[in-house]
Amino acid sequence: MDTIEGENEAENTEKPPFFKEWKSWYILVIGELILLIILFYWFTNAFS
Repeated sequence: MDTIEGENEAENTEKPPFFKEWKSWYILVIGELILLIILFYWFTNAFS
């Protein structure tokens, strides 16, 4: 049972690609979503 817990801990501590922390990926994705929402809102107002 100790080996299974050790394997789960190793999987949870993997580093994300390109960034040092997963938090950076979350910030990037949320920022992109906010940018898209603003962009689509602007397009809607500009071309309606």
